[in-house]
Amino acid sequence: MKKGPQPKTSSPEQHSPSSSASSLDKTSHQVYNTSSSSSSIKSTSLSSHRHNPYQTTTPSSLPSSHYDISNNSSEPAPFNYQIIDLYFDVVSVGCPVLQRDAMLMICSKRPEENSKAEEVAMLYAIQALCYQRLGRKLEGRASFKMARKFLSDVFDILDNFQIAATFLYLANFCIGEGEPNQAKYYLNSVQFFIDQNKEQLANDELFGNLCKMFMYIGLLMKEDAVIFSNDEGLQEGVGTDLKKQLILSEKALVVIYQFFVFFTQHISDGECGKTVPPSTSESILQEYILTINSQAIQYNRYQLESSPAKSSVHKLLHLFIIDGLRLGILLKSPNNADDAIIEIANRVTNYSTLMYFPYLPSHIISVVANAARVHLAIVKQIQRRERFDNGVDYHDIIRKDHRALTILADRYTIAENKARTLVKQLRDELVERENQLARMYRQPTQQQSLPQYSAIDLPNVIPNDEESSQRLEEMLANNPGIDKLPPLPSSNEEQASSPFLDFDFFTPSNSENFYTDPQMLL
Repeated sequence: MKKGPQPKTSSPEQHSPSSSASSLDKTSHQVYNTSSSSSSIKSTSLSSHRHNPYQTTTPSSLPSSHYDISNNSSEPAPFNYQIIDLYFDVVSVGCPVLQRDAMLMICSKRPEENSKAEEVAMLYAIQALCYQRLGRKLEGRASFKMARKFLSDVFDILDNFQIAATFLYLANFCIGEGEPNQAKYYLNSVQFFIDQNKEQLANDELFGNLCKMFMYIGLLMKEDAVIFSNDEGLQEGVGTDLKKQLILSEKALVVIYQFFVFFTQHISDGECGKTVPPSTSESILQEYILTINSQAIQYNRYQLESSPAKSSVHKLLHLFIIDGLRLGILLKSPNNADDAIIEIANRVTNYSTLMYFPYLPSHIISVVANAARVHLAIVKQIQRRERFDNGVDYHDIIRKDHRALTILADRYTIAENKARTLVKQLRDELVERENQLARMYRQPTQQQSLPQYSAIDLPNVIPNDEESSQRLEEMLANNPGIDKLPPLPSSNEEQASSPFLDFDFFTPSNSENFYTDPQMLL
């Protein structure tokens, strides 16, 4: 794609730098010289009566009070250079909406010295998302607030690419914060921008990446009833059937699959994530089998060309998605599937022990919580002598589950709300176990406490841990198929295709549960 001409802007106003700038870690300005393969946005000739989506806002078009954005007159903090690699390696999901050199250029200026309000707002929105991924909640919320302040003077220019990207990342941040209505509000503006420009910019790479991220977030938003609901914790009094501990819906199952297809499908130039294949309910479930049994996993070329650490993060995400999918299928099994459920739950817990786990997005909380509920239910069954432990220390396993859920809760408010009851149940069981061991060895009884898993101080540049990478490759190689599962439900109900650029998550979806139709039950 040819590089288009850059828009001209007037010289920015000069401001004296804040003394707080010296507190920024000097080492944070060092970034790897890894160039993105994406092309810059190509200038597009628009009709004279329309605002150019790549036109910038200059000080002459903004109120004089634009730069005085804080009520306490404090200057905005400079951007953290360390977010650049984290954004391109993980947060962008292989679909960055700007080039690395463009991001470096924006970061090189102090926010109040930048004449383009939309650039500053977009970088603060990206920074908020990166801080959220690192578990730095307060800094993430501060960056989110700063993005909104810089956006406040230009938010109604709905035909600007960078403003649309800002709305997109603000919505993504709100999902992690458990604010679906606020996320939908921001995504409405992104929807408008895509609808207005999808014909003239359909071949633009960065516009395509914006659309892909919009679809990714939209797929999650379709599941607001499942994703944003609070977790019920362990399901008591349900006998020995471990399927009762799985909290999934058929809709969630489809969304997981759609995201998996979007994220890992084979690509040719410009085709990654372009469509969700049209299919019937029956063929969707059959495609699950083929996808899960396939050993030749296709990864986005953008990921293959990047660092081994980045590739490991995405492979780990793939494992969580695919085993979450397996649990959803087992939930619909008419037969006892306890052995398969236990095997998958054990694998999920094992995944969470890898050093790359804290870098994963918020929507894996459902998979981790399902595995934790299964393990806690097994412990209760063993205590009631309904099941043998077979030499497995399930208390050690639920300790790992407790750690994984706490790590996610430290990062995402949605995970904190969703797993609060379950985390307490796990903690109570572990404390009771410690007290039991103390009595067994005749040690003085005292109040036992568990270690507090605070937000891990993750490096912003993901290290390449050879041991974790080797373990991950072994997990991928040993991940079996599900050919022994019972037959899946069938249906003749057809689902309409979802063209990529026409993706609209605001259209109400069919709420009919195709598993509950008496004619479709096994």
